[in-house]
Amino acid sequence: MSWLAATAKHTELNASIIRCKSARELEELVKRIGASANLTNTITILHRYATVARGSAKSEQVQNLHKRLALVLTDRNQIAKVDSQSLANVAWSVARLKLPPQPLLPIVADKIARSASTTPLENEESTHDVSS
Repeated sequence: MSWLAATAKHTELNASIIRCKSARELEELVKRIGASANLTNTITILHRYATVARGSAKSEQVQNLHKRLALVLTDRNQIAKVDSQSLANVAWSVARLKLPPQPLLPIVADKIARSASTTPLENEESTHDVSS
């Protein structure tokens, strides 16, 4: 499969995930797609569970997503691909679903801290004179 075809497939898959209106509908979709979800799709699935679930979601699929993301995000090559919005989605989903914070939240926090420490300040010199 070409890169373009794979991108289109995962974009359509994300759209299908977002269209799910209930945890049951999402679980059925996850069963159908199996392991074909990429990292972005997996984060979207976890976020969608957090959006449609009421209270904590202790389903086996949610627990498996939690474990899968923890394994994938410990790989520096994989976490380097994750943008800030996706990291925020992971953190929010873990809290909303009342999942154990370990190991995902420390991974997310570390990535954010590393990103913040390597981002140059756009305007290092203040343009405001506070002495007047």
